[in-house]
Amino acid sequence: MRRRASTTVLLWVSLAAASCVSVPEGQRLSSKVEGQHLSQRELRIRLYDFVVRFSSAVETAADEIVARTESHAVRERALLWKTGAVPACESAAFDADPLVGFVDVWTLVAQMGDYFEGDEGAADFGDLVAVARRVAVQLEREVESIGVDLQGAEGAAAMGAAVRSFAGEHPLDAPVFVRPAELPVYDLAERASTDGLLEVAATADERLAEAQDRITIYAASLPRQARWQAELLGEQLLGRPEVAALTGLAKQVPTLVAAERGVILAALSAERAAMVEAADAQRLDTLEFARGEREASIASLDDQRLATLEALSAERVAVLEDIDRQREATLAHLKSEREQTLEWFASERNASIDYASDATARTGERILGRAFLYALALIVVPTLLLVIAIAVVRPKLTVDFSRPPTSRE
Repeated sequence: MRRRASTTVLLWVSLAAASCVSVPEGQRLSSKVEGQHLSQRELRIRLYDFVVRFSSAVETAADEIVARTESHAVRERALLWKTGAVPACESAAFDADPLVGFVDVWTLVAQMGDYFEGDEGAADFGDLVAVARRVAVQLEREVESIGVDLQGAEGAAAMGAAVRSFAGEHPLDAPVFVRPAELPVYDLAERASTDGLLEVAATADERLAEAQDRITIYAASLPRQARWQAELLGEQLLGRPEVAALTGLAKQVPTLVAAERGVILAALSAERAAMVEAADAQRLDTLEFARGEREASIASLDDQRLATLEALSAERVAVLEDIDRQREATLAHLKSEREQTLEWFASERNASIDYASDATARTGERILGRAFLYALALIVVPTLLLVIAIAVVRPKLTVDFSRPPTSRE
């Protein structure tokens, strides 16, 4: 983590220093292009955007060639193409002067197109060179469009002619796609432009923005380039005699494995048969031991059962005897209680009878007395009433026959 942080800081410092490199006033071509339609910052942005598209297009085409070919040499050249062309494009675009960087990028695209259109490219890539040619034509059209936006159609045509002539004089070092160390690109850019002061030097803010853009591009590109280098290393290793010998040995591996497989299967079959026999012997021994244990367990259980039955029988006899004693004692007690109860009931019955006789006699006497009184009352009261009635009616029944009857009578 500490090493990564220090590396990042060094990258920032180096890029900032590169972006702040001062070009002499007499040599800053981007400040002397007559009829320039793009500012330095705009040209720089267009260059950085083209670098990203260039990297993606070259990587895609190279991967397609690697996937479609069976030739080790073609695969290696395709990997060399993307591992060499992409860093070269980034190095050209990151020039301190954006116009020089643009001319250098255009020169790289033209050199790449000349290589793929020539006999050398066709010999190196075979039929799949058409994939690389298509990408080269597409990239050259894109860089020409930047030239048109920079100087117009006529200026771009003149610049393109100068660039193509220069590219023809300085071809790529194929198949490793390495450019000559000292290319007079600055002289080419000066020939492709005309004098006329239009722009001033970039400000500190613009330089900082350029440094940030470069860091963004590097952050996305460097891991991919590392992966490409690993792929190239693997492909180069496959072409070495030692690896070829290992490849031949690897081709013999299925036969060796098949032979060993037969031996292993036979050994496994023998081991399986031995294991089955041993398992059968162990099974029989286990069954015999289990049978002996079962018989011993059954005999022990029989002894335990008989002892348990004897104990239960003795306990049963003792319980029955105890129950008989308890029953006899209970019966004797119940008999005593019954006799006492009967005696008490007899005494109570006699007392009740005596009391009932006395009460009946007294009740009969009262009933007879009251009946006599009622009878007497029934005789006397009607008699008295009859006497009283006679006494009342009698005077009215006496007739004086001496007087003559009246009309009322």
